[in-house]
Amino acid sequence: MAEPLQLLERDDKHYLGSGTGILWAPRFPRWLERPGFWDEADIYHYQLAPVFTITLLSEDGTVPGRPLVTRQLDRKWSPAELVARYEIGESLEGWEHRSVLSGGYFVSDWKLENSGSADAKLLAVAWTVQNADGLELSSVEAAAASVSCRRTIMDRYVHRLGVEISLEAPDGGVAGCAYLSERASMDPHWEFTPFPEKWRRGLATAAQVNGVSPAGALYMAVVSPVMIPAGGNATFTLRARVCPLGLADAQMTSPLAVHVQEHAPPPASQPVRRPPPGGA
Repeated sequence: MAEPLQLLERDDKHYLGSGTGILWAPRFPRWLERPGFWDEADIYHYQLAPVFTITLLSEDGTVPGRPLVTRQLDRKWSPAELVARYEIGESLEGWEHRSVLSGGYFVSDWKLENSGSADAKLLAVAWTVQNADGLELSSVEAAAASVSCRRTIMDRYVHRLGVEISLEAPDGGVAGCAYLSERASMDPHWEFTPFPEKWRRGLATAAQVNGVSPAGALYMAVVSPVMIPAGGNATFTLRARVCPLGLADAQMTSPLAVHVQEHAPPPASQPVRRPPPGGA
């Protein structure tokens, strides 16, 4: 007998939620073929964009390499998750399971398969860019497995809501970074971020928000290493959490919402700590 969610599977939908006031339902999505959640999320009646995307980098010793070409082949939706299949580089195939869970979690679960004859070592990077307008730069924090900031978002009536945005690598991160930089683009293009330049000598946990001007954009990233054996597979998870400040999270009540909650229970919270003085 088919599972109830399997009966609802389609390839022409994309919205995700868990029965709370936080959901991912972009009206006119532009970036469904990119990993993660770059199109806007709804935080009650406010909108936040982008949430985050994921870039897979080759690993060249201790220095991050070039981004791997990631091409989406197809995707399948159910009320619980959006599953996308990718061709990655020359010998990798990946499946990304996107879900939005209670507590404001935007989760990207991955399985990678390596059809090549050599092991593949990658760095999976979850990253975002947030306009500096409305940011609390003093709130920026970074640790090896997480990075976070607080900002104010507005609705169309100019009502304001404070939110905390965090990126997390629950499987074990090796660097969490935040850099205040000139704003080059709000699109998910790796080459327009400051990360390639900042990491040319290796990864480091850092929160650098001082500069000539507080205007611009805040680029945040968290990095998780992945090793896929030849002929084998590996899994990893990267996620964002968006927490409204001063508001309690709504609870799920419908039978379908309870089923979705059981299918994908909320993950444990990942603590965020300030890095020691001097960076790494």
